[in-house]
Amino acid sequence: MKEVLRILHGKQLTGNSNILRDYNLEVYEGEIVYIQGLSGSGLSALLQVLAGKARLDEGRLYIGEKPVEIHLTGSPLAHGIYIVTEEQDLVGNLTVAENLELLQCSKRLIGYYNRKTVMEKVGSYLRQEGMEIDPATPVRELSQEECRKLSIIKGRMCGARLIVLDCTRGYHESRLADELTRMIRRISEEGIAFIILSEQLLHFAYEADRIQLMHHGKDLMEWDYVEYGVLHGKDFAVEETVDKIQEGFFDYDWEMSRSLWNHIRTVKDNNEDFWTQNISLELLPEGCYCKEKTVMIPKESAVRLIDNMEIKQNATLVVKNRIGRTPMGYIPDILENNITEEFYQITGISSEIRYPCELGYVEKKILSVYRWEIAKPDTIIFESPYWGMDLRESDAFHRYLLHLAGKGIRILIFSKSLSELKRYCNKIVITENGCNAAIFTEFE
Repeated sequence: MKEVLRILHGKQLTGNSNILRDYNLEVYEGEIVYIQGLSGSGLSALLQVLAGKARLDEGRLYIGEKPVEIHLTGSPLAHGIYIVTEEQDLVGNLTVAENLELLQCSKRLIGYYNRKTVMEKVGSYLRQEGMEIDPATPVRELSQEECRKLSIIKGRMCGARLIVLDCTRGYHESRLADELTRMIRRISEEGIAFIILSEQLLHFAYEADRIQLMHHGKDLMEWDYVEYGVLHGKDFAVEETVDKIQEGFFDYDWEMSRSLWNHIRTVKDNNEDFWTQNISLELLPEGCYCKEKTVMIPKESAVRLIDNMEIKQNATLVVKNRIGRTPMGYIPDILENNITEEFYQITGISSEIRYPCELGYVEKKILSVYRWEIAKPDTIIFESPYWGMDLRESDAFHRYLLHLAGKGIRILIFSKSLSELKRYCNKIVITENGCNAAIFTEFE
């Protein structure tokens, strides 16, 4: 395979956040490379370099085995790179056909524009890509996923050899992500390479030819993706089998605009008998995280810790047994110390670590749950608990969930990742837009 892009010992220093340190990357013709990293890992810096908005302070960037400096032209497309980000490269006030056909018109100094012919041509092209969209539709009326597909098509029509897809913001709904994944695989077979940037293990990872983990601006680990659910790589161990204790809930049509509370209520309202027989759980009011013996943990709980408060203060934040009987009442030192000591034992970290900012992501996630664990709930409902974690981190957090289950706490997981549920749950309730609930225990 021909080399499309290579970054060799790349360094970029732009303040405290967007930093590359001795970063290396190779991408070959027709290859799909999935790059994952948490916030601050260097993903944004890499994107800035590839988009020509920043330069490497040290190291070299090669395209087609030739050294280049994209920032000098400010146009990645001049080097065969097309960038797809949340900030659309499409013109919202123009139609789908106009956005795509303008590419062809711009290549001709003089040419006759036949609107009917253009509509037919673009409509046929869209149907070939599985997009049932009227070419006369203004782009501003399209969904985010439709715009992403259209941007990829545009990159292909521009003659890009490498398409960079920025997926660092939020989830893609499963059904739409599957469609986008199929499009990426189909186009890659034409020799166009893809780089997919993400802060979480998305559906696209399962179609990737290689997966790279970025951490603090470095290419920390890299794997060839060999088989669904199995990653093989250097210096990386993933448990091949894990104990499964949770109940999982999955819905292809769970839209981003629908809150977890609303989604659970939809499932309950549309499956009353099923809910009573199999779930038997009292719902929490919208926006409420704890009621009686039920607790709900949102997917972003790890980033909701208060960094300028010590770990012991974060851990005891929801403790009600205070002197004074008020939320700001005094907690006896012996109680506070016992609670904090147990957290250190669970995570295995040094008691010298005092603030959440000194913790790793998994330890932060555990702390965000542990402070509810000490309230001794009967049930904890999780929204995508493994969000933002690689497989090793997910397995580590899963062991903590096993610890909770061992204390008799019922664990319910609502997730937009079916593969995540298959790995960690012993049964999965699958619904279609909240309806037709069915339980699955075999996941072949």
